[in-house]
Amino acid sequence: MVASTIWAQDLKDIPPPTPPLVAPVPENADWVVTLLRPKAAPKTDGSPAATAPADRRIIEVRSTKTGRYKRDRISTADGVTEERWFVDMLLLWPTATGEVAVTDLSGIPFTAEDSNPSVPQGFPGVAWLRPEYFDKVVLFEKRPSYHYVHGDTEAWIDVETRLPLAYKISNAAFQFKFNPPPAGPLTLPAAYQKSLAICEKAAAYRKKLLKDLSGGR
Repeated sequence: MVASTIWAQDLKDIPPPTPPLVAPVPENADWVVTLLRPKAAPKTDGSPAATAPADRRIIEVRSTKTGRYKRDRISTADGVTEERWFVDMLLLWPTATGEVAVTDLSGIPFTAEDSNPSVPQGFPGVAWLRPEYFDKVVLFEKRPSYHYVHGDTEAWIDVETRLPLAYKISNAAFQFKFNPPPAGPLTLPAAYQKSLAICEKAAAYRKKLLKDLSGGR
C-alpha cells in the first residue's frame, strides 16, 4: 500500500475542500450506516395500557449497489429487519399483505433536515453540503476529515477519499463503514422484478400516450 501524504501533514496545512465535496457512489459498492448511541426504549410494567409502541427508529442500514440496482437492509430498534430495493429513483418495498409496492421518488428533495440513512441515490446525510458550510479540518476516528456545519447539522468527510465518515442531524448521528464491493451483480427477487416490470410498462405506455397526444413532437 502506498503511504498517504496526508498523514505527514499538520491538519492546519491541509487546504480547504474543493468540489466535488463528496465522492460519487461507485458503480459497485457496499457500506453500512449505523446510528450512534441509540437511546434505550422506555420501560413498561408489562400491562397492556403501559406497553410502549414498537421502537421503529432506524439503527442500521446496509446498502449494496451494483449498477442501477441498490438494496438496503434496514434494521430498527425493535429488532425488525426490512429489505428495500431501489432501481434508479424507484423505491420497491414490501407491504403488509406481502405484495411489493413501487414508489417513484423523482422530484422529492432531500434537505439538510432529512436524517434518513436510506436514500435512492448518493450517500445519505450529505446532500446539503456547500463550500460555505466548511468549518475546519479535524481528526475523526484518526482520519483527517473536512468538518461541515450548517445550523445543528454536521458532516465529516474523509480528506483523502472524499467518502463520508459521519453526519449529525438534530439529535440523530450516523457513522459510515465501507466494505469491499460485492463480488457479483445484484439480482432483484422475483416478486420485486414483477412489480418493477408492471411499473415500467405503465411508464412506457404513458410516455407513448403523451407523445401521441402531442402529435409525435
